[in-house]
Amino acid sequence: MADIALAPSGACCAECGQVLAEAHATLVSLAEHLPAPSFSDPTGADIRGAAGMVTIDLLALFEAIVAGSSDGAGIAWPPSLAPADVHVVDLKAGDACAQAVAALEAEGLRVLLDDRALSAGAKFTDADLIGCPVRVTLSPRSLQSGGAELALRCGVGAEVVSLDTLATHARARLHSLMST
Repeated sequence: MADIALAPSGACCAECGQVLAEAHATLVSLAEHLPAPSFSDPTGADIRGAAGMVTIDLLALFEAIVAGSSDGAGIAWPPSLAPADVHVVDLKAGDACAQAVAALEAEGLRVLLDDRALSAGAKFTDADLIGCPVRVTLSPRSLQSGGAELALRCGVGAEVVSLDTLATHARARLHSLMST
């Protein structure tokens, strides 16, 4: 039983004196105590155990992640939750694309390959909606410029890197995202 009241606007905290502020939140987990079992020690004395249960609302958790990690183009998954580390967009690059995917996978990266027969715009839109942290684009133009275009999902720092160093650059970009 508790004596609960709604604090009026401008009220101060009873413990620290700071002005209270209203904030909206999403409940993603709920912990509750369970009846604790009793045990007997070697002397016969009762020892009270502890028991509890945590319920996680996965839908609310993912809604909160999406709300905090999206922009006008779609979701930008945090690296630890992304469906893949690298989204490779093949714009008719031929064997170079297979070589790039193999190098990325050899580096231990999870790769999503889009080699569908769609327009470049449709593929880029889908890549933004899917939201993998790193995007690699292989096209005749990028190959002519020296390799593959490497970019973060948030669109920062697109650069053309050689196919020989693609996997290393992709891994470094992914690690930079994980450390922020």
